[in-house]
Amino acid sequence: MKQFASLCSLLLITIYCNGQTCCSGGVPLSGNIGLPVSEVGSWQLSFTHDLNTLKTLNFGSETLNDRLRQRKTHSFLLETGYTFSSKFSADLFLSYLRQERQIFSPSKSQTITSGLGDAVILVKYRITSTDNAATWVIGAGPKIPLGSTDNKNDLGINLSADLQPGSGSWDGVIWSSFSYALPIRKSLSLSAVSTVKLNGKNTEFFDSFTYQFGDEYQVVLGLADRIAVGRLIIDPSLSLQYRKAKRDTRNEQTVEATGGEWLFIRPGISLPIRNSLSFNFTVSLPVYSFVNNTQLTPTNRFTTGIFFKINKPQTL
Repeated sequence: MKQFASLCSLLLITIYCNGQTCCSGGVPLSGNIGLPVSEVGSWQLSFTHDLNTLKTLNFGSETLNDRLRQRKTHSFLLETGYTFSSKFSADLFLSYLRQERQIFSPSKSQTITSGLGDAVILVKYRITSTDNAATWVIGAGPKIPLGSTDNKNDLGINLSADLQPGSGSWDGVIWSSFSYALPIRKSLSLSAVSTVKLNGKNTEFFDSFTYQFGDEYQVVLGLADRIAVGRLIIDPSLSLQYRKAKRDTRNEQTVEATGGEWLFIRPGISLPIRNSLSFNFTVSLPVYSFVNNTQLTPTNRFTTGIFFKINKPQTL
């Protein structure tokens, strides 16, 4: 019976991987990780809802006329950070994921899975001095496999790796953030954020398989400003995000319909209520995508969040 279940699981992996998406396992890192530079002794909190909708089926860079399947990923993200000194700070990133997959042929079927996702601890070091117009911070840390990888469908059969809340692997995250306030307008700033995720292996996938998500690279180039509309202060932004993911491997064999390259344009707006509280909204729209083989790829992505900062009490 155990051999039969393993055979069924292997068959399902093969079927699902033919329809893989660009989603990676575990924490969704797309522009979400890394809190801003803050005062010494301050705590920062960020609560974010990230909705990634995938309705576009691509073969390479060609969009296919196929609306028979779609995916949605809801990511509920909590990030908190503390600034120890003018040079050192650390962030903790936690996630909860809900994934929905619908297939409309030959009959409509829906699969929903949810659970605690993976976590990231990011230790950051500020390279530039506090009186510099440019701010450059680098960071690194582990991605911790808190999320489950053994969720099953209604028939009791294990779900594919990209539908699991977690990745089941210890990964390494390398992060860098650079921003520069333009002399012509101090409120106008340029920024560049890069993230590298080097993925380990889940050696207990389906009890007897090894699965490894492909390494992931991201660069976000942005422009942000602060303007006044009457009594209202708003912070508009516009950025370009490039993301590249290598193919996954299963039992050291390449999973062909995984990985690719994507370019998104991301307009956003932040509403600062006061210095310690702001509301944020960003939409990500695909400009270009190239996937390996045939995959669902993002149609749009909406990120909404609230940011809160607690400064160290002033001593008299």
